[in-house]
Amino acid sequence: GTSHFAVAGGEGWLYTYDAEAMRMASKVKAHKKSVNKLLEGPGGLLLTASADASVRMWRQQTLRDEAEKTTPVHQFEGHLMSVSTMDIVDEWGGGEPSEGSGAALFTGSRDCTVRLWDLNSGRSLQQHKILRNVVTAVRRIPAGVGCGAGAVVQASEDLQLRVWDVRAGLLKGPSMAVRA
Repeated sequence: GTSHFAVAGGEGWLYTYDAEAMRMASKVKAHKKSVNKLLEGPGGLLLTASADASVRMWRQQTLRDEAEKTTPVHQFEGHLMSVSTMDIVDEWGGGEPSEGSGAALFTGSRDCTVRLWDLNSGRSLQQHKILRNVVTAVRRIPAGVGCGAGAVVQASEDLQLRVWDVRAGLLKGPSMAVRA
């Protein structure tokens, strides 16, 4: 089979390319404003974070084969400003035994918030805002490394690195903050 890859950027366009044929396979208007980040999701999904304050989830197969008819699988809306970064965490928690299971999307925005989203429904699960915490990057810590599968490191313009234990939820704030 052929291998494809996606690129995005200014004006909200998402492009897929056929790497073997060395040509563009499709072009989709994914967002109203620029796309800040692409992230490959489970099961052939692709997530796009945008300056329009939203994240959208797409099926890669549909983007390649039926681009003119494609619509997002989910739209993650709730941030008030540009979504600058995102990553997928394997498990999350909410402090209540009935809350939290499965994979979630962790996003960071210029609105000084981090959010957790249900990856299967697109529903916002939790959020936390810290003043002057303009989020610039997030990255999950792989299982088996230090605090493991449920931890995310977050960087921001206030020169702080924050570690979030998403298994405990976001409501209590970061489990650790370090001046960078």
